[in-house]
Amino acid sequence: MSDVFIKLVSTAIQTDFYYPNGIWELKNTSCGIDAVENTQIVKLTIVLQRRPMFQVINTIVPFSILGLLNVMVFLLPAESGERVGFTITVFLAIAVFMSIVTETLPGTSEPAFPRLCYLLAAEFCINALVTVCTI
Repeated sequence: MSDVFIKLVSTAIQTDFYYPNGIWELKNTSCGIDAVENTQIVKLTIVLQRRPMFQVINTIVPFSILGLLNVMVFLLPAESGERVGFTITVFLAIAVFMSIVTETLPGTSEPAFPRLCYLLAAEFCINALVTVCTI
């Protein structure tokens, strides 16, 4: 039996066939060889970074506008019968929007829960409090 030794020509991975993605940006690539006892292991490293504008435009901006609408209920006169209806309508819109957003977020919480989920949960609690205050 003969031994096979791997020799790298370059530490960079060729990205000639890489097609750019709208959600992910390729930041860095590298390759190397690790020797474990009498075995060589090829180690490929690809660093990707998510482009945040998709989530900002499609999630954070509409959710902020809905939250602003819910706070605007305090500008309506207290005698107005539309105050409670408006608040409940906005609250229901937020609930529906959250159900749509949860489908686009990752389903796992490992290694850390997405910060966007904390923002959405806090905004939902604030809007629930505003709804209770107007009733």
